[in-house]
Amino acid sequence: MLFLGRIIDGLSGGNVSVIYSSLADISDEKTKAKNFGLVGAAFGLGFIFGPFIGGELSNSEIVSWFNYSTPFIFAGILSVINLLFVLFKFTETLDKTKDTNLEFFKGFKNLIKIFDLKNLRILFIISFFTTLGFTMFSQFFQVFLIKEFNYTQANIGRLYAFFGIWSVLTQGGIVRQLSKKYTPEKILKYSLILMSLTILIVVFS
Repeated sequence: MLFLGRIIDGLSGGNVSVIYSSLADISDEKTKAKNFGLVGAAFGLGFIFGPFIGGELSNSEIVSWFNYSTPFIFAGILSVINLLFVLFKFTETLDKTKDTNLEFFKGFKNLIKIFDLKNLRILFIISFFTTLGFTMFSQFFQVFLIKEFNYTQANIGRLYAFFGIWSVLTQGGIVRQLSKKYTPEKILKYSLILMSLTILIVVFS
């Protein structure tokens, strides 16, 4: 059931791609970094409230019927609400003159097409390794906290909420200000180095 759940989640996980492509449609060169920074801030807010609420909803000391299933039920309800917003409130941002035909295997074709786009190939590779590394860290970090510090689910939720606060400050504030003075290439170069060093420092906790 766990593997099946992850497979379904992965196959249906195109929501972030839609958000980014919609932002690209409505952004120009001047507003692109700012707009994408706001999405990062939204992710940060989710990182604050999501783990915190999830940790508290699984804590039976707060409410007797709270257990490990409660956060999943709550997340499912949020997903349905989100779907309703998309169906009834989200407006199309794509130019109507462009080809909008949907194909089931389009995602796989796009993966192959990546290697033909010489000007974007390096960016895709950087994005892949950054996402791979950070995902490995964020998924295994919970195991590290439980093993080394005897963290409970509530403790983990609160710590991830703490991460989220700094993510919001960075994405919503610092990145927006830096984008006025520096190019995205320069910001990315230094932010990747800092993130890499920070993740390594965690090992010495």
